[in-house]
Amino acid sequence: MYETNPYFYGTGRRKESVARVRVYAGTGKITINDRDIDDYFGLETLKVIHSRGFGHVGGSMDLADLMAVLYGEVMKYDPKNPRWEDREIDVFFPGSYTSREAVWEKLKKIDGIMGSIAQKVAARLIQNGHIRTWDEELRCYLEEIQFEMSEDEFQTLLRAFYPLDEFQRVCIRERMLEELLKAGRRVSVVGRGWNTYQGGGSENLDILSEEGVDITEVIRYMQNSRIVLHNINFETGMHERIFTAMLAGAVCVTSKYQLLKKFFEDGKEIVTYPADAPEQLPVVIDELLSNPGRAAKIAAAGRKKALQKHTWKRRGEQIAKWMDDGLNFTY
Repeated sequence: MYETNPYFYGTGRRKESVARVRVYAGTGKITINDRDIDDYFGLETLKVIHSRGFGHVGGSMDLADLMAVLYGEVMKYDPKNPRWEDREIDVFFPGSYTSREAVWEKLKKIDGIMGSIAQKVAARLIQNGHIRTWDEELRCYLEEIQFEMSEDEFQTLLRAFYPLDEFQRVCIRERMLEELLKAGRRVSVVGRGWNTYQGGGSENLDILSEEGVDITEVIRYMQNSRIVLHNINFETGMHERIFTAMLAGAVCVTSKYQLLKKFFEDGKEIVTYPADAPEQLPVVIDELLSNPGRAAKIAAAGRKKALQKHTWKRRGEQIAKWMDDGLNFTY
């Protein structure tokens, strides 16, 4: 059946989940898989977020019952209480841990020629120091073996290779943290899997919780942290952790990539390190901790920018304008 009403179409992906969305002009009714939103989620909070126009940046939809209170309650934070210097956690990373060996086993379970390609691309990612994103590395490899396909076919093919995304994230995360831990820098973490970490510098790993914690608890840890670490393996998007860290009054330290320049001024609102040189990270951290006055100014400036530009309300206004103007999505 052909669609007769104009609509905007978008696709969102998170790990192995895919959401395809169509937005029509109408009354504001939301339907998911042919079911009303109230029936699908059964959460009053979603209606609150939708109707009141406030909220906290980011967060998965499965955490919607928690996200509604974050900006209105948990994120009410005075940057001077506690002062940046008085926070108890120097460096905090709010993510779980999986070893690259465990993810490699997932790659081995991909059948046939696809599995062989996945393992070869994973090996190339390591060999090339993750200078390309996993999908770029896959594209390069397929071009080298003269595997012909259209762009649409390539985008469809990516679905079969999503374990490569996890593999790259795990490798980058492991390298980032190991550089700090081996250099004697203490890093605090929460989430599942950290008790299985066997990399270098494990004696400097401070596991605050071995279980998964909800987003409100993560926020509270961030509010008591001087620095929040972030790593990324894509070039054309933003991660909510960056904004969340800033709203919590911490300095966000992340790997550098091009899109960040459109949002933040490096060294004044955010601090970056070269994605292909994580060995520089200990020096970056030391410079911040040894210059608390400068670090506190960066934290305050980052929080101010996040409040001005990067709330759900702001994003909603941008989307509405794009739709009204009939423009394609752009940052």
